[in-house]
Amino acid sequence: MAKNKVLVAGATGLVGRAAIEEFSARGWEVAGVSRRVPDDLDAKAELISVDLTDRAACEGVMEVRTSWLGRLLAPLFFLTGTLVPYAGKDIRATVRFESIDKSGHSGIVFNRVFYFPGRKPYRFRSVMLPSGGNEMTEHTRLGIGWRAAFVWTGEKIDMQHRGYSLTVFGKTLPFPGEFFLGRGQASETALDNDRFAMTMDIVHPLWGRVFGYSGIFRMTEDISA
Repeated sequence: MAKNKVLVAGATGLVGRAAIEEFSARGWEVAGVSRRVPDDLDAKAELISVDLTDRAACEGVMEVRTSWLGRLLAPLFFLTGTLVPYAGKDIRATVRFESIDKSGHSGIVFNRVFYFPGRKPYRFRSVMLPSGGNEMTEHTRLGIGWRAAFVWTGEKIDMQHRGYSLTVFGKTLPFPGEFFLGRGQASETALDNDRFAMTMDIVHPLWGRVFGYSGIFRMTEDISA
């Protein structure tokens, strides 16, 4: 019997790697396209180097949750551009994604805008870059990063906490953010061809959930945020 075949675009990205791992484990014949061809995926897919630089966008409605500790740290979140410093329900949000190549690594730029009633739109920009294997680090404005392992569960992609980092003068160092902030965890679940649900929480071992948000997003044409 002939093998099932699948083509994965963005093979070196977080979703692409998870898809290659999943289809390869199921015995499918996998081909992947990416701007660069990594050595660690050679045995699992036929890889083709293609420049697919593009932009995409999504919009949705979110609930942003914060605890007393999160409210206390809100000025720090605002100054460092690490987390949303406000809370609320039914908050409209837009996200623009753009692929980049930085220091020889393919990554993704996230440009988020949150529209809280009675406030100026809050803009939050981050850059996600590979950190080895199935791990990625999301870097924020002043160099604070969150490292996570991307794991396909069969139903959704889980982002499992692997630590925080601080980039100073181009050098990335471990940062003990768990001590005062807690551990991050997130997931994304496809609902249909155009929509996905996402959730993110930061939980401290002593104080419980410090910060979190969740919502449902719809992929759109590129938008000006």
